Amino acid sequence: MTAARGEDGSSLSIDIQGRIDRICLEFEDLWRAGKSPRMEDFLGDTTGPERDLLFVELLRLDWGIGRAHV
Repeated sequence: MTAARGEDGSSLSIDIQGRIDRICLEFEDLWRAGKSPRMEDFLGDTTGPERDLLFVELLRLDWGIGRAHV
């Protein structure tokens, strides 16, 4: 497994990667349960490269899973 990288090329810590994974799983679970989660509710207090990566991952999930439910 390669480390996720922020837009500046720096690698993100395992803790941050784990946090992003957990948030994305929760977001995905809500979609699969028939809800329509809002991405902005999941960005929370993230900042910098962590927020950028989380936004991209949530966008991918929102587009992929959300489009399947339309």
